[in-house]
Amino acid sequence: HGTDVDRDAAAALVRRAEAELDGARARSRMASAGLRESNSTRARSVVRAPIDGIVLTRTVQPGQTVAATLAAPTLLTLAEDLRALSLHVDVDEADVARVRDGMEVRFSVDAHPDRAFTGRVERVAFAGRLVQNVVSYETIVSVRNDDLSLRPGMTATATIIVETRRGVLLVPNAALRFAPRAGLRVGRDRRWDAPRGPTVYRLEGGQPRPVSVRVLGADEARTQVEGEGLAPGVPIVLEEREATR
Repeated sequence: HGTDVDRDAAAALVRRAEAELDGARARSRMASAGLRESNSTRARSVVRAPIDGIVLTRTVQPGQTVAATLAAPTLLTLAEDLRALSLHVDVDEADVARVRDGMEVRFSVDAHPDRAFTGRVERVAFAGRLVQNVVSYETIVSVRNDDLSLRPGMTATATIIVETRRGVLLVPNAALRFAPRAGLRVGRDRRWDAPRGPTVYRLEGGQPRPVSVRVLGADEARTQVEGEGLAPGVPIVLEEREATR
Protein backbone atom coordinates (compact mmCIF):
# COMPACT_ATOMS: atom_id res chain seq x y z
CA HIS A 1 0.00 0.00 0.00
CA GLY A 2 2.84 2.37 0.75
CA THR A 3 4.10 2.06 -2.79
CA ASP A 4 0.69 2.97 -4.26
CA VAL A 5 0.45 6.01 -1.99
CA ASP A 6 3.90 7.20 -3.02
CA ARG A 7 3.05 6.65 -6.66
CA ASP A 8 -0.19 8.59 -6.40
CA ALA A 9 1.60 11.42 -4.60
CA ALA A 10 4.29 11.53 -7.30
CA ALA A 11 1.63 11.55 -10.03
CA ALA A 12 -0.13 14.44 -8.28
CA LEU A 13 3.12 16.32 -8.12
CA VAL A 14 3.65 15.74 -11.85
CA ARG A 15 0.16 16.98 -12.70
CA ARG A 16 0.67 20.03 -10.46
CA ALA A 17 3.99 20.75 -12.11
CA GLU A 18 2.41 20.39 -15.54
CA ALA A 19 -0.41 22.74 -14.52
CA GLU A 20 2.12 25.27 -13.24
CA LEU A 21 4.04 24.90 -16.50
CA ASP A 22 0.89 25.53 -18.52
CA GLY A 23 0.16 28.57 -16.35
CA ALA A 24 3.68 29.85 -16.84
CA ARG A 25 3.34 29.39 -20.59
CA ALA A 26 0.02 31.25 -20.59
CA ARG A 27 1.52 34.09 -18.57
CA SER A 28 4.45 34.16 -20.99
CA ARG A 29 2.08 34.44 -23.96
CA MET A 30 0.17 37.21 -22.18
CA ALA A 31 3.42 39.00 -21.42
CA SER A 32 4.50 38.65 -25.07
CA ALA A 33 1.15 40.03 -26.25
CA GLY A 34 1.48 42.95 -23.81
CA LEU A 35 5.00 43.59 -25.09
CA ARG A 36 3.83 43.62 -28.69
CA GLU A 37 1.02 46.01 -27.80
CA SER A 38 3.41 48.28 -25.96
CA ASN A 39 5.85 48.24 -28.89
CA SER A 40 3.01 49.00 -31.29
CA THR A 41 1.84 51.89 -29.10
CA ARG A 42 5.38 53.21 -28.89
CA ALA A 43 5.80 52.92 -32.66
CA ARG A 44 2.58 54.86 -33.21
CA SER A 45 3.78 57.58 -30.89
CA VAL A 46 6.54 58.43 -33.38
CA VAL A 47 5.21 60.47 -36.33
CA ARG A 48 7.03 59.57 -39.53
CA ALA A 49 6.69 61.14 -42.96
CA PRO A 50 5.59 58.72 -45.70
CA ILE A 51 8.28 60.01 -48.09
CA ASP A 52 11.70 61.61 -48.01
CA GLY A 53 11.84 65.20 -49.17
CA ILE A 54 12.07 68.87 -48.26
CA VAL A 55 9.83 70.26 -45.50
CA LEU A 56 7.88 73.21 -46.89
CA THR A 57 5.68 73.99 -43.86
CA ARG A 58 5.51 72.68 -40.28
CA THR A 59 2.51 73.25 -38.02
CA VAL A 60 3.81 71.40 -34.90
CA GLN A 61 6.82 71.70 -32.63
CA PRO A 62 9.08 68.89 -31.35
CA GLY A 63 7.58 67.31 -28.24
CA GLN A 64 4.08 68.57 -28.91
CA THR A 65 1.24 66.13 -28.21
CA VAL A 66 -0.62 65.05 -31.33
CA ALA A 67 -4.03 63.40 -31.03
CA ALA A 68 -5.34 61.15 -33.81
CA THR A 69 -8.94 61.99 -34.71
CA LEU A 70 -11.31 61.25 -37.58
CA ALA A 71 -9.91 64.28 -39.40
CA ALA A 72 -6.16 63.70 -39.58
CA PRO A 73 -4.30 66.95 -38.88
CA THR A 74 -1.66 68.25 -41.27
CA LEU A 75 1.65 68.24 -39.43
CA LEU A 76 4.15 68.71 -42.23
CA THR A 77 3.94 69.65 -45.89
CA LEU A 78 6.66 67.90 -47.87
CA ALA A 79 7.99 68.19 -51.40
CA GLU A 80 9.37 64.87 -52.54
CA ASP A 81 11.51 66.28 -55.34
CA LEU A 82 11.71 70.00 -56.15
CA ARG A 83 13.49 69.20 -59.40
CA ALA A 84 10.13 68.18 -60.90
CA LEU A 85 7.31 70.69 -60.37
CA SER A 86 3.77 71.17 -61.64
CA LEU A 87 2.56 74.54 -62.90
CA HIS A 88 -1.19 75.17 -62.53
CA VAL A 89 -2.45 77.46 -65.30
CA ASP A 90 -6.00 78.84 -65.67
CA VAL A 91 -7.00 78.71 -69.35
CA ASP A 92 -9.96 80.81 -70.50
CA GLU A 93 -12.94 78.92 -71.91
CA ALA A 94 -12.48 80.66 -75.27
CA ASP A 95 -9.00 79.13 -75.65
CA VAL A 96 -9.26 75.75 -73.92
CA ALA A 97 -10.43 73.92 -77.07
CA ARG A 98 -7.03 74.58 -78.66
CA VAL A 99 -4.97 73.25 -75.75
CA ARG A 100 -3.73 69.65 -75.97
CA ASP A 101 -1.49 67.40 -73.90
CA GLY A 102 2.18 67.70 -74.80
CA MET A 103 2.06 71.32 -75.99
CA GLU A 104 5.01 73.54 -75.13
CA VAL A 105 4.49 76.17 -72.45
CA ARG A 106 6.67 79.20 -71.83
CA PHE A 107 6.35 81.11 -68.60
CA SER A 108 8.07 83.64 -66.38
CA VAL A 109 8.11 84.42 -62.66
CA ASP A 110 8.70 87.69 -60.86
CA ALA A 111 11.73 86.29 -59.05
CA HIS A 112 13.58 85.85 -62.38
CA PRO A 113 12.20 88.56 -64.69
CA ASP A 114 14.96 88.14 -67.29
CA ARG A 115 14.64 84.38 -67.60
CA ALA A 116 12.18 82.30 -69.64
CA PHE A 117 11.12 78.86 -68.38
CA THR A 118 9.54 76.06 -70.37
CA GLY A 119 7.26 73.13 -69.66
CA ARG A 120 4.81 70.70 -71.26
CA VAL A 121 1.05 70.45 -70.88
CA GLU A 122 0.33 67.33 -68.87
CA ARG A 123 -3.42 67.47 -68.29
CA VAL A 124 -6.36 69.78 -69.03
CA ALA A 125 -9.24 69.62 -66.56
CA PHE A 126 -12.76 68.97 -67.87
CA ALA A 127 -14.47 70.74 -64.97
CA GLY A 128 -14.46 74.52 -65.25
CA ARG A 129 -14.18 77.02 -62.42
CA LEU A 130 -16.29 80.17 -62.26
CA VAL A 131 -14.42 83.14 -60.78
CA GLN A 132 -15.91 86.63 -61.11
CA ASN A 133 -18.21 85.45 -63.93
CA VAL A 134 -15.25 84.08 -65.89
CA VAL A 135 -15.01 80.35 -66.61
CA SER A 136 -11.51 78.89 -66.72
CA TYR A 137 -10.07 75.39 -66.87
CA GLU A 138 -7.11 74.32 -64.77
CA THR A 139 -4.25 73.06 -66.89
CA ILE A 140 -1.35 71.13 -65.33
CA VAL A 141 2.09 71.78 -66.82
CA SER A 142 5.11 69.62 -65.98
CA VAL A 143 8.26 71.65 -65.35
CA ARG A 144 11.88 70.64 -64.85
CA ASN A 145 13.61 72.55 -62.07
CA ASP A 146 17.06 71.01 -62.01
CA ASP A 147 18.78 74.12 -60.63
CA LEU A 148 16.04 74.66 -57.98
CA SER A 149 15.50 78.24 -59.13
CA LEU A 150 11.71 77.77 -58.98
CA ARG A 151 9.93 77.38 -55.65
CA PRO A 152 6.44 76.17 -54.74
CA GLY A 153 3.87 78.96 -54.52
CA MET A 154 5.45 81.29 -57.08
CA THR A 155 3.09 83.18 -59.39
CA ALA A 156 3.79 82.57 -63.06
CA THR A 157 2.64 84.18 -66.29
CA ALA A 158 2.38 81.45 -68.93
CA THR A 159 1.93 81.24 -72.68
CA ILE A 160 0.84 77.97 -74.28
CA ILE A 161 2.24 77.43 -77.79
CA VAL A 162 -0.73 76.02 -79.71
CA GLU A 163 0.76 76.54 -83.19
CA THR A 164 4.13 77.44 -84.69
CA ARG A 165 4.57 79.12 -88.09
CA ARG A 166 7.74 80.38 -89.72
CA GLY A 167 8.32 83.07 -92.33
CA VAL A 168 5.03 84.87 -91.65
CA LEU A 169 4.16 88.56 -91.68
CA LEU A 170 3.33 90.09 -88.31
CA VAL A 171 1.80 93.51 -87.66
CA PRO A 172 0.98 95.19 -84.33
CA ASN A 173 -2.63 94.74 -83.27
CA ALA A 174 -3.02 98.51 -83.28
CA ALA A 175 -2.65 98.45 -87.08
CA LEU A 176 -5.95 96.58 -87.42
CA ARG A 177 -7.73 98.97 -85.07
CA PHE A 178 -6.65 102.10 -86.93
CA ALA A 179 -9.28 103.93 -89.03
CA PRO A 180 -8.53 107.34 -90.64
CA ARG A 181 -10.83 110.35 -90.39
CA ALA A 182 -13.84 110.27 -92.66
CA GLY A 183 -13.30 111.95 -96.03
CA LEU A 184 -9.53 111.71 -95.97
CA ARG A 185 -8.18 112.16 -99.51
CA VAL A 186 -5.82 109.79 -101.22
CA GLY A 187 -3.77 111.59 -103.86
CA ARG A 188 -5.16 114.88 -105.16
CA ASP A 189 -8.84 114.33 -106.06
CA ARG A 190 -9.85 110.77 -105.21
CA ARG A 191 -11.69 109.66 -102.11
CA TRP A 192 -12.20 106.08 -101.00
CA ASP A 193 -14.86 104.34 -99.02
CA ALA A 194 -14.03 102.48 -95.82
CA PRO A 195 -13.19 98.88 -96.80
CA ARG A 196 -14.95 95.92 -95.27
CA GLY A 197 -13.27 93.24 -93.21
CA PRO A 198 -9.82 93.32 -91.61
CA THR A 199 -7.80 96.21 -92.99
CA VAL A 200 -4.27 97.54 -92.58
CA TYR A 201 -3.31 101.01 -93.82
CA ARG A 202 0.10 101.39 -95.42
CA LEU A 203 1.71 104.70 -96.25
CA GLU A 204 1.83 105.60 -99.92
CA GLY A 205 2.96 109.09 -100.84
CA GLY A 206 2.46 110.24 -97.28
CA GLN A 207 -1.19 109.14 -97.28
CA PRO A 208 -2.76 106.00 -95.76
CA ARG A 209 -3.87 103.43 -98.29
CA PRO A 210 -6.17 100.59 -97.19
CA VAL A 211 -5.07 97.01 -97.74
CA SER A 212 -7.54 94.21 -97.10
CA VAL A 213 -5.85 91.41 -95.22
CA ARG A 214 -6.59 87.89 -94.12
CA VAL A 215 -5.94 87.21 -90.45
CA LEU A 216 -4.17 83.90 -89.82
CA GLY A 217 -3.53 84.17 -86.09
CA ALA A 218 -2.98 86.60 -83.26
CA ASP A 219 -1.73 86.98 -79.72
CA GLU A 220 -1.92 89.81 -77.19
CA ALA A 221 0.44 92.09 -79.17
CA ARG A 222 0.72 91.01 -82.82
CA THR A 223 -1.40 89.58 -85.61
CA GLN A 224 -0.33 87.36 -88.49
CA VAL A 225 -1.77 88.66 -91.77
CA GLU A 226 -1.63 88.16 -95.51
CA GLY A 227 -2.36 91.00 -97.91
CA GLU A 228 -1.37 92.32 -101.33
CA GLY A 229 1.26 95.01 -101.11
CA LEU A 230 2.41 94.12 -97.60
CA ALA A 231 5.96 92.95 -97.00
CA PRO A 232 8.62 93.29 -94.33
CA GLY A 233 9.77 96.91 -94.16
CA VAL A 234 6.61 98.44 -95.68
CA PRO A 235 5.47 101.34 -93.41
CA ILE A 236 1.99 100.94 -91.96
CA VAL A 237 -0.13 103.31 -89.88
CA LEU A 238 -0.81 102.62 -86.21
CA GLU A 239 -2.41 105.89 -85.13
CA GLU A 240 -3.28 109.37 -86.35
CA ARG A 241 -2.11 112.51 -84.58
CA GLU A 242 -2.86 116.18 -85.00
CA ALA A 243 0.00 118.24 -86.42
CA THR A 244 1.65 120.55 -83.88
CA ARG A 245 3.15 123.94 -84.57
